[in-house]
Amino acid sequence: MKRLLNLSLMFCLMFSSIQAQNAWQWQNPLPQGNDLEGVYSFNQTTAIAVGSVGTIIKTTDGGCSWEFKYSGTKEWLFDVFFVDDQIGWVAGNHGIILKTIDGSNSWVIQNSTPIYNLHAIYFINSSVGWAVGTSGKILKTT
Repeated sequence: MKRLLNLSLMFCLMFSSIQAQNAWQWQNPLPQGNDLEGVYSFNQTTAIAVGSVGTIIKTTDGGCSWEFKYSGTKEWLFDVFFVDDQIGWVAGNHGIILKTIDGSNSWVIQNSTPIYNLHAIYFINSSVGWAVGTSGKILKTT
């Protein structure tokens, strides 16, 4: 009887812990497992990294922890550049260019025309910048 009670209790605990899990959680490697391609460092503690599947992550504690930022795309992102702590851009596959004006809290998609895979992006101020990509393409915005 005691054994049956112990088995019943163990089954109930096991069943309740299984039901309590709503979704899978990423475990390793942390903070995520997508490939990272580009990083922009503001200072010793703050940086933003970009990569595959539209990944944008930000650290404010020197890389000890990272926060995901919603990019609005699943495209592979290759490079990130900021002109100050608020205004920045990301470049990636299929001509994707993302812009933020709030330090990476939100991103707006600004696709380039024609569409090329863009591997690097650089701005001299908040208006003038270049993106370079496949087949020697150089894009400029003013």
